Order: sequence, then C-alpha cells, then structure tokens
Amino acid sequence: MEKILVATDGSETANKALGYALQLAEALKADITVISVAQEVPMAMSHEGITNADIARFKDNMLENMKKSAQEALNRAEKLFQQKGVAVNTRLEVGDPARVITDVAEKESFDQVIIGSRGLGGIRGMVLGSVSNKVVNSVKTNVTVIR
Repeated sequence: MEKILVATDGSETANKALGYALQLAEALKADITVISVAQEVPMAMSHEGITNADIARFKDNMLENMKKSAQEALNRAEKLFQQKGVAVNTRLEVGDPARVITDVAEKESFDQVIIGSRGLGGIRGMVLGSVSNKVVNSVKTNVTVIR
C-alpha cells in the first residue's frame, strides 16, 4: 500500500492534483494525506507613524486569513474524497510551504508527493515563489507534478 501526500492551496492545478490522487487512491488502495500550508508573511520593522504593535496585528491578521484559506482548501479536498467513499487525512500546517511539504514527506515516510505545477498566482504567487519546483528539488521521495 502506498502512502501519498497531496499538497493543495485551492488553485486549479491543486484541484487537478487532488483528482489524480483520488484516482490513485481508488486504484491502489493508497493512504492519502492532503496538506495545506499557511505561510507566514515576513514583515519589515516599523516606520515612522507605524508601531511594532500595528505591524504585529497586521501580520497576525494575514496569518489568520492564510489559515482560513488553507482550511477551506482542505475542506473542499475532504469533501471530494468523501463523495467517492475514499478515506483521507487532512492537515493544516504553518510555515514555508515547500519546506513544510518536504519535511512532512520525509519525516513521515511518504512514498509519493503529488503537487500542482502552479499555485494561486498573483501577489500570493510572488510571495510563495515556485513551491512545486522547490519540492521537486528538495524532497528525496517520488514527486508527481500535475499541470
């Protein structure tokens, strides 16, 4: 039985990756874990008129919004698997998405990682960079990148 980690951020390619993982789970009776990572956004130190407390509140609000978005993506993934009667584990993590996905895949001995080729894009995409590229070049297990 394979142990597969699927990354999602709610994007179109992440949804395609979930569909692919669902097909594998059905065919191989694989254990599936869907992960979504809320990234903490680095913030500059205070400037005139903006206090450290203001920056801390803004950073906390951003993180809460990222967690909410990640949880919503996990909820949609869980619903997809449940509709097909396939058991799935979900987990929400906080940190650098590529690093967290790589660490989880290796520390928990996943046989395969499935990830979409591009995330949500826009400003979020600029902040995150190419998560799939970083995962492919960092993780020691098999990676399937879905376009």
